[in-house]
Amino acid sequence: MSEIFNVLIINENLEIDYRNEFSLIPQNNKRLNIITASNIKDAEEIILKTTINLILISEPKIFPHNYNNPVSEGKLTLRTSRKIININFSDILFIESDRHRCIINKTDNTTISVSISIGNILEKLNNSNLVRCHRSFIVNTEKISSIDKSSEPWLIHFNNSNKLAFVSRSYRNSISRIFNNM
Repeated sequence: MSEIFNVLIINENLEIDYRNEFSLIPQNNKRLNIITASNIKDAEEIILKTTINLILISEPKIFPHNYNNPVSEGKLTLRTSRKIININFSDILFIESDRHRCIINKTDNTTISVSISIGNILEKLNNSNLVRCHRSFIVNTEKISSIDKSSEPWLIHFNNSNKLAFVSRSYRNSISRIFNNM
């Protein structure tokens, strides 16, 4: 590896002066992780996660994928506590936020509910057809049949579905620009 990683574990239950240990750290060390714990078992998980993250960040040639935020070409990848879900962008009608959960409405009239914020989903999207139109909605512009501008908020109607999404005032200009350019 190109860099040296040091982890200094400080056990809070021991009354030890750690100043000597700090003096042993090389001056050219770019990364130092200091972990304090009252029990070494508490620190084990932190050490493991920290070390793995440092390796992933520092060695992109060895690990070319960011496993914390996987982006597949044409797919949205979401992790739940029980499984990893891959959804084709073309299968997404719209995504609706409901508190700390997101409901992904698919073109086959099924839904998938995941415990993630709409902002975190937006970060995972690399598709210009999926755009935010409201603080609670991301829509697939390819699946929109019409926008009803006479209602407040504006209503988005989708192809082959009776489900609706909203366009808030703050997103009206960006949604209008998208449809004027189509």
